[in-house]
Amino acid sequence: MQSFQIIKIKQVALAIPIGLEYQITKPFVIRTGISPKLTYERWEIKDEKQVYPISDGITISFKSSLGLGFRLTKNLSVDLYNGGELFTSSEWLVQGRYRL
Repeated sequence: MQSFQIIKIKQVALAIPIGLEYQITKPFVIRTGISPKLTYERWEIKDEKQVYPISDGITISFKSSLGLGFRLTKNLSVDLYNGGELFTSSEWLVQGRYRL
């Protein structure tokens, strides 16, 4: 069953190894406090001003690396590289269809 939901990220553990930069692939699995496991088939990162679509091959660069158990919190700035442009936000939303 698929549905659409907007989740404000407060603490997310990414289920892939993390370096300073990595490429997103689909499906992309994240774990949140709302559900033990959400698999996003299509999703976007958005801040208060604009929505940035995420697709295969877009690189996200984290300003600090916390190892394999990398956690994204609202206090951590994320730089989104898309078409040579740089977007930085300290609070992000993730939005997309997911299946449990």
